[in-house]
Amino acid sequence: TASDLAGFAGRSYAVDLGVSIPLFSGFTHQYDQHAAAEQLAAANARTEFTRQQVALQVFTSYYAMRTAGQRVRTSADLLASATESEQVARGRYTEGVGSIIDLLVAQSALASARAQAVQARWQWRTSLAQLAHDVGVLGIHGEALAPLLPSAPDNDR
Repeated sequence: TASDLAGFAGRSYAVDLGVSIPLFSGFTHQYDQHAAAEQLAAANARTEFTRQQVALQVFTSYYAMRTAGQRVRTSADLLASATESEQVARGRYTEGVGSIIDLLVAQSALASARAQAVQARWQWRTSLAQLAHDVGVLGIHGEALAPLLPSAPDNDR
């Protein structure tokens, strides 16, 4: 209406709109793209390095567990031999044909074989736990997911 427009009489208003088009930005866009591509390549390289480190750790733990399992079997054989030697030395001493020194040496060898067997079993269990950790089959509270882990070596006493 005319009465509404009367308040604007004698006043001037201006609206200024501007558009900025970069004609030359100093190759900023290209440098940003190149930097992003290099950052992606570096991230991929770090990922590959980490993957290789994890694989190496798993293989190392696996072979440490196998070696420890062999030690368990070897120590069990040693324990059986030392037990038999001690029994023979005890029998000889009881019958009066063996010396107390022979019996004490056999008992010392038996005690040493028992200690080695315990140590071998401890190392096997420790290496098994390390392998379970490295492959990610330990539960949140440290419990192993039993179906995924090997059983103890056959001479685990």
